[in-house]
Amino acid sequence: ATAGCNYIMGMPLGDDIMLNYQTTAFHDTATVRQLLNLRPSPEFERWLESMGIMANGRLTKRAGDPSLFF
Repeated sequence: ATAGCNYIMGMPLGDDIMLNYQTTAFHDTATVRQLLNLRPSPEFERWLESMGIMANGRLTKRAGDPSLFF
């Protein structure tokens, strides 16, 4: 984000020890947003709020709860 990239992809378990690379995870995206005072796209933020995952630009306690999707 500080380099001016337009998007990043968070992929859980994206480490590949054979190819020696590490990808960002979902919590990395949230951390960068918080550190740089950024917000998700308006459409995505509205969806996050409707699911109870985000409120007032911050993640809620429900953000890590997988039962939201069952």
